[in-house]
Amino acid sequence: MNIELLEDLYINKKISEAKISEMLNIPVSTVSYYVRKYNLSQYKRWTQEDLEFLMNNFGRISLQSISEKLNRSKIAIQGKAHRLGLILLEANEQLTAAQLAEAIGADRKTVAAWIKNKGLKACKRVIGDKASYWRINIEDFWKFALLNKEIIDFRKFKENSLGKEPSWVKETRMKDYKNIPKNNSKKWTKYQEALLIKYWNDRKTNEEIANLLGRSRTSVRMHAINVLKLKPKQVRLQWKPIEIEMLLDMLSKGYTHNRIAEELGRGVSSIRWKLGELKEATKDPTKASEVAMQKFTVPLYHNMEG
Repeated sequence: MNIELLEDLYINKKISEAKISEMLNIPVSTVSYYVRKYNLSQYKRWTQEDLEFLMNNFGRISLQSISEKLNRSKIAIQGKAHRLGLILLEANEQLTAAQLAEAIGADRKTVAAWIKNKGLKACKRVIGDKASYWRINIEDFWKFALLNKEIIDFRKFKENSLGKEPSWVKETRMKDYKNIPKNNSKKWTKYQEALLIKYWNDRKTNEEIANLLGRSRTSVRMHAINVLKLKPKQVRLQWKPIEIEMLLDMLSKGYTHNRIAEELGRGVSSIRWKLGELKEATKDPTKASEVAMQKFTVPLYHNMEG
C-alpha cells in the first residue's frame, strides 16, 4: 500500500474509504486497516489547547472567529460545544429564559419570576404578532447570581454551561454540594420506600429523587433495583440536529460506525439505532439521508427562541 497516495486521497482530497477501494481496486477492509494503522483522519482531532480555547471563548466571541482560530468548520465547533454542554449565545450575548433555565437546572417559570420579582435584568423581544420572549444578557445574570446565591441551586448548575464562569462560582457550587442533607447511612422507612416507588414510576431522574429524599443518587438507584426490585429506567439521550448532520456527513464519507461513535461521543448501538430510524423516514433508501436532513436539520441561529 502506497501510504503517501492514501494520505493524499483520504486526507487532502477527502475521498471516502469506499471510493478509494474502487479507485485502487482493493477491498474496503484493506483501506480501513491502513487508515487505522497510520491514524489517518479527515476530521482534525481536538487537542487540550483547542478544548480550553473553545471553553473560554464559546459564546463570547463570534463563531467565525473561533472557526478561524481553530481551523475547523462551524459545524464541527457547534457539535463539540454541544457535547461539552456549552450553550451558543447570540452575537449580543443574550439568552432566552428557557435557555438560561436549562443551563442552570431551573424551571423557565422560576427565571421569569426572578425577572418580575427579584430584579434580574431582561428585555422582552416580540416575534411576529403575538409571541414574545425574555432576553437576558449573560453578564447581567452573573451580577444577579452573585447577589442572590441563596435562591440558586448551584448543584444543578452544570459547570461551564454558560461558558467561562466567574471565579466565585466554583466555591459556591462546592458549598451547595456540602450542604446536601444525606440519609444514606439511615435505614429506609416504609414511607420513604413508598415515595421512592412513586417517584420512580413517575419517571423522575435519580438526581431528582435523591434531592427529594435527601439521599445520594447511588443510594436511590441501588435501593430501587436491588431491594425493591424496580425495573431499571431506560435512558436515551435525545439526538440534536447538529449531531444528525455530522452523522450523515461522516457516513457519506465512508467512516465506520465505530469512528462515528467516537467522534460523536455515543455508543455504536446508538449510531446504528439512529441510522435505522433515519432509513425508516422514507420508503426509498436512496432518499433517506435527504429526508432526514430536511426533517431534522434546522438553522441553528434561528431556533434558539424556545
